[in-house]
Amino acid sequence: MPIFIPVLIAGFSVASAAILKRQLRKPLRLVVLGQRTTGKSLLINSWQGEWATPPATNTPVKITPIRIDTGEKVLNIEKKFIFKTFHDISGRDEPITTNGNELDRAEAVLYLVKATTLFDEERRTAGHGQHTEWVRVQLDAARLADRATAARRVVIVVTHADLDPRSDTLPWERYCDHVAKQLAHVCAAIGPPDKTRVVVGSLADPERAATLTNDIIGSLL
Repeated sequence: MPIFIPVLIAGFSVASAAILKRQLRKPLRLVVLGQRTTGKSLLINSWQGEWATPPATNTPVKITPIRIDTGEKVLNIEKKFIFKTFHDISGRDEPITTNGNELDRAEAVLYLVKATTLFDEERRTAGHGQHTEWVRVQLDAARLADRATAARRVVIVVTHADLDPRSDTLPWERYCDHVAKQLAHVCAAIGPPDKTRVVVGSLADPERAATLTNDIIGSLL
């Protein structure tokens, strides 16, 4: 069952909104990757309206309807939003290289990172080596820079924010800014500022998964 995704684009003119509608209707060649347990399968399930069943990978994923609030008027897109070629790359270390052809053709890439990985790195004391997961994120950034050259957008999706103690002590916007700054050098390694984005959220329940998906779609535009 498809899910309803509201997209808020403040300050858009009617003409700009019409362009945005055409962009949303255009099929998108998307690659989703990240280490194990980052939430790739859970995110994909939520796109298909499923919550506890294995995802159907390598098949079109439909999200409909899209509701665009331009700040002046609300536009509803009835046509389904389809990820034309969907590929969920495994969390193992080698697939970014072995599945390089998928990245070569990708128009957009989602790279999932656990917020707890960032928390563990921030609290790491001097003299202690970096955690394996954080090292992998930095290595993957270099691989993405090398292989995802055709992608117009690479979005780093920070998941499991509900398990990051910092999200309980900081206001949400400040927390998101803090996480984005922590990933600034990773984004710079992937590509120029107009190519990379960071979104932060949780997949703890369908409602939060839908909110995260909304932010992802907004970052892909």
